[in-house]
Order: sequence, then C-alpha cells, then structure tokens
Amino acid sequence: MKARLIIYFLAVFISLLFNSLLAEDKLQKVLVTIGDEKITKADFEKRIKLISPQHHNMLKSKKAQEDMLNRMVQTMLLAKEARSIGIDKEEEVALRIEDMVNNF
Repeated sequence: MKARLIIYFLAVFISLLFNSLLAEDKLQKVLVTIGDEKITKADFEKRIKLISPQHHNMLKSKKAQEDMLNRMVQTMLLAKEARSIGIDKEEEVALRIEDMVNNF
C-alpha cells in the first residue's frame, strides 16, 4: 500500500512537472524574428497584461491579436531604424527608444 502511494505521488509530481515544462516551452515559442531580435509568445502575453482589463475583450479575435503583433513589429522596426541612423545617440532619445521597445 505504501509503495502504491509513493508511486501515485511520483506520477502526479512528474505529470505536473511535465505540464509546467510544456507551458514554459509554449511561452518561448518565437512568433516573429526581426534581424537578431525576436518576439516570443511570452513577450506577446506580457504586452496583453499591460493593456487595461476593459480592452482585453477586444483582443479575443484573431484579427485583433494579429494587429497587436503587427504594432509590436512596427515598434521594433522603428527603434531598429532609429538606432541604425544614429538618432539614439542623445541620451533622452535612447531612453525613449528603449522604453518604447520594452513596453512595445
């Protein structure tokens, strides 16, 4: 009886660990690659959390999610272009670019 109980708890533990690893792996899925930068599922989920709860319903459609991802890509491209032409050399501009990219 004791051995069965131990086996049961080990099976539950392994199952929970496996599910946790799968969930983490899904969050690391790369949605978009721009040069050497990537937008992962985790980045996308982080951005959704920054949106007010009233607007979460608007993001239920696939089209709205694609639009949000496109805006994230546009933001990254603008920041990349700003860096490439050197306008990020001023401290205030560099901070704004960094803030824009980090907060998409």
